[in-house]
Amino acid sequence: MHAKPGNWLVAQGRCVDGVVRRGLIEEVHGEDGAPPYLVHWSDTGHRALVFPGPDSYVLKADELLEARPDLRGRSSSQPVAEKAADRTTSGV
Repeated sequence: MHAKPGNWLVAQGRCVDGVVRRGLIEEVHGEDGAPPYLVHWSDTGHRALVFPGPDSYVLKADELLEARPDLRGRSSSQPVAEKAADRTTSGV
């Protein structure tokens, strides 16, 4: 696995209908783009040093948006659940 800052780490759930996590790779600590990566998780806003498992893969930002256009306009620093709450309360 190889990445550079600005890429996204996608971690698939291990169970059927499991949670898929996406995180912005902010730093690459291995040689030649290898793990570990400092990842800013989009669902919690938490930053963690990650050694991705076999259920993970790296996407460029444009590849992520192509696969998930509903993510356009979201930043990695605001959890997804919080963004959903913002959308539901903005019309009140």
